[in-house]
Parts: sequence; C-alpha cells; structure tokens
Amino acid sequence: MSTSEFQKYLDQNPIEAKRLDEMANSLRLSAMPEIKAAKESDRITSRDLSITINALPDKY
Repeated sequence: MSTSEFQKYLDQNPIEAKRLDEMANSLRLSAMPEIKAAKESDRITSRDLSITINALPDKY
C-alpha cells in the first residue's frame, strides 16, 4: 500500500485513524527515555525499541 493509498484509507476510516494516532502517540511517549539515551549516545538499538514496543498496553 502506498502512502497516498494509506492516507485515503485513513481519510475514509476516521475511527481507525484516531486509534492509530493514539497508538503512535503512546509509543512516542513510552519511547522518550530510549530516544533521550540514543541522542546522548548517538544511536538507538533494536533492543531499546523492542523494550518500548513490549511495554505498550495489550489493547494495541
């Protein structure tokens, strides 16, 4: 699916768009410590990201 196709899908499905936006925001907030550490060390590892993803609530 191209970016434009995905955007069209989200435009046609506002509830799904809102759910995905909330999930992205939750991931962004939970990743903040890892992102800050990565900025200090100039890199982020896949382990950092997996810890963050696994910390998300089960509903996602």
